[in-house]
Amino acid sequence: MTAKEHIKEIVSESNLSLATIAEKAGYKRASNVSEVMRVDNMRVDSLVRILNACGYKLIIRSEQKGIADREVEV
Repeated sequence: MTAKEHIKEIVSESNLSLATIAEKAGYKRASNVSEVMRVDNMRVDSLVRILNACGYKLIIRSEQKGIADREVEV
């Protein structure tokens, strides 16, 4: 599953309207959320705004051996 598909699934499962997500994410209109979700290469800041509006956080974690176990919350 692609990142775009995951985001669509999260938005769908949130049971929030696009208008509500737009308001929580700081967009002016629901159509702004739709436009952001249509692109194949979503900007990270847009991704984080939509995830946060749906009650999710983006966590970055290394999977490489030898790198200290560390997570970064965006």
